[in-house]
Amino acid sequence: MRFTPTGRPDRTFGTGGRREFASYDALAASTDAQLVMDSEGRAVIAHAYDDGVSKGTMVRRLRPNGSDDTSFGSSGHRLIPAADASSPTFLRLRNGRPYVLDLRHERLTRLTASGALDASFGVGGILTLNLDDDYQFGRGVIMPDGRVVALRRADLAGSEVLRLRPNGTPDPTFSDNGVLPIGNIGAPLNAVDQLTVMGNGTILLGGYAVDSLDAPGFNGARSSITRVTPSGEIDTTFSGDGRAFRDVAPGYYEISADLTIAPDGDPVLLVVSVSPSITAHLLRVQR
Repeated sequence: MRFTPTGRPDRTFGTGGRREFASYDALAASTDAQLVMDSEGRAVIAHAYDDGVSKGTMVRRLRPNGSDDTSFGSSGHRLIPAADASSPTFLRLRNGRPYVLDLRHERLTRLTASGALDASFGVGGILTLNLDDDYQFGRGVIMPDGRVVALRRADLAGSEVLRLRPNGTPDPTFSDNGVLPIGNIGAPLNAVDQLTVMGNGTILLGGYAVDSLDAPGFNGARSSITRVTPSGEIDTTFSGDGRAFRDVAPGYYEISADLTIAPDGDPVLLVVSVSPSITAHLLRVQR
């Protein structure tokens, strides 16, 4: 759906400001679909796809009026095949070419501006990433220069941030050969599940911390934002030890739902508190 600057449905887009897709596209039910806009006002969307015959990640491009851009791929879309319906981790446009990051299948795919698999990239347009199968990967970001930053989640004892070079190998200029452990800063138990990267390469992480697992339903959880320098060190100029804690819903379980950056550079964390009702909160921390 597209809105005007005044918050009303843009009736020049689709039908009444809305474009609908067939249910088998898995787009309507997907919470992990990725959307970016190109310089010509066209929407590029990546999402899981399974029509009973073909599976994988579907990339489609829409004209500014919401119709399929038939100059892209096959009638406006391109399927990146996989063994199952694969939700993309991150989507970025570089020089008009879509880059699709899929951490679950450990691959980075590049399409041409016309929607074909780019044979000059990786093998047939797909680059295999050098990851560790012993970890669960969560969020990931493709940086403007093609490097990949990924969040490797272990458990409440800590997580790791991994940075890869554009060729898919660990970046030796980041922390310890491309890997930064995120330990328990300021609390005995921590979880990190949100990730974003600032324009200068600084990494922001969102999550929560608990002082004890004995608290009923993790009711002692506090939201947290951690800042990491471009070279892969915890930035101790941020909140004294690199991590800011805020209890936005005292006595309730807090979940970090998303993390973004305000125009002035302040990190903004979307927090959802659970019990007795579900409530959304915006946490903004000064740099």
